Amino acid sequence: MAAPGVKNFILYMSPRLVGNKPALLVAISSTNHGGHYPIAELRMSSTKNIQICYIPQHVIISNVKELLNDHALESEDKADGYIRTRIQYSLRMLHEYAKAFQQIRMSGVADFTTYANGM
Repeated sequence: MAAPGVKNFILYMSPRLVGNKPALLVAISSTNHGGHYPIAELRMSSTKNIQICYIPQHVIISNVKELLNDHALESEDKADGYIRTRIQYSLRMLHEYAKAFQQIRMSGVADFTTYANGM
């Protein structure tokens, strides 16, 4: 499940702060098969009243103890190389979404006073 501190932090956000802004979800797991449920949980239950827009890409770093370390660069582990390129791709996509959503915010069409909460 998603960390309670993260969910509580999201409850304190407001649409004026994060509404119509893109976000990239990232999860980590110490095993090879974890990290999927926190992503699904945040996508399902955390966007309604803050109107944040999670981009379609997300990053799940499984077996985190073995990846993204200095010794991982020296090994021939394909998982480390894949996750590094996946993170770079996801960050580039987040940047492009940010540029596109800036036009939406600047248009003034979002009415957070009348429609402060989701449906």
